[in-house]
Amino acid sequence: MDNRNILISGAGIAGTTLAFWLKKFGFNPTIIEVAPKLREGGYAIDFMGTGYDVAEKMDIVDELKKVDIDFSKLTFVDKTNKEKGSMNYQKIKSFLKGRAYTLLRSDLAKVIYNSLGKDIEVIFGDTINNIEQDDEKVVVTFQNGTKRNFDLLVGADGLHSNVRDLAFGGIWKRNTI
Repeated sequence: MDNRNILISGAGIAGTTLAFWLKKFGFNPTIIEVAPKLREGGYAIDFMGTGYDVAEKMDIVDELKKVDIDFSKLTFVDKTNKEKGSMNYQKIKSFLKGRAYTLLRSDLAKVIYNSLGKDIEVIFGDTINNIEQDDEKVVVTFQNGTKRNFDLLVGADGLHSNVRDLAFGGIWKRNTI
């Protein structure tokens, strides 16, 4: 297959994971991210099940363990901060044989990003301004004025996707909740 040059818009969890697997299977992914660096912060997520299985295949479980928010109890409170219930989170982890973490989204993204290696091009601080497509390629114009050809463009750029806006205009927004 000759179509191996793939541009991924978005350096979050989806974009970096896709780049990892594309590279593993012989493709040449490039990531473009509008932010000047990896995003920090974000909310905590439970990481278990299929996500854990994939992390094992990516060989990043040890790095994820280092950023686990290893708490013992999840407490539910009302608007006055009075405890209304709780769960022993360590029992849940024990039931799952330790195959569960609680991670900040940004920590998960950083671990995946760090697993990419140096041979995947990542462009920070730029975005896509224009998309043109023909039968053989996608011509992308970046905000900085650079034009490049790719075989495929993937929008992994989140809820307010620039790629969806450019490809479909406002149509997709009217048909979503």
